[in-house]
Amino acid sequence: MIGRKPPLSHTDKLCLMVLAGVVLTASLFDWAMDAVAYRASEADKPPMQLTWEAPLEQPQLLEAITLQLEPDGYRADVPLDRELQSALRAACEESGVPVSLALGLIEAESAFDPEVVSSKGAYGLCQLNPRYFPDDLTPAENIAAGIGWLGGLLERYEDPAAALRAYNLGYDDGDRQFADAVFAAAERWEE
Repeated sequence: MIGRKPPLSHTDKLCLMVLAGVVLTASLFDWAMDAVAYRASEADKPPMQLTWEAPLEQPQLLEAITLQLEPDGYRADVPLDRELQSALRAACEESGVPVSLALGLIEAESAFDPEVVSSKGAYGLCQLNPRYFPDDLTPAENIAAGIGWLGGLLERYEDPAAALRAYNLGYDDGDRQFADAVFAAAERWEE
């Protein structure tokens, strides 16, 4: 029909949800930085005389927000160094894979150990099969190749669970155990 847009795919919906999360996180980060700047400017002024007591601040919350995401996007809670986190964000942006899903995949595949090799020879953070990928990739290249491959599978399969199973097995056999593990890990990384 003329003038009607096709419905959004699951990948598009996931991307929109991730984008909303990024915008919310950026807004919270901006708010936190404004609060820190305000506190710093108020520290130099003499205290005001109030006739009532102001509610207590929650510095732990502010600290948690500021530690969660630094200006360069680095997250201290992710067990990857700055270089690998940067490579991960770039690979996710290029392939359209939500960062939380990529982190869930890496956690399920390698538990963030870049040196791990499976009994079948899959290696690195994304557990790449050496029959299809060079076996001398750096950890950053391993992330780029693995997340790029996942992005292609997400485009190919309408169901993200099917794409994850195909990533893990080479094809979708209907088993969702691996996909469930990745989704559970991805949820933890969204928080």
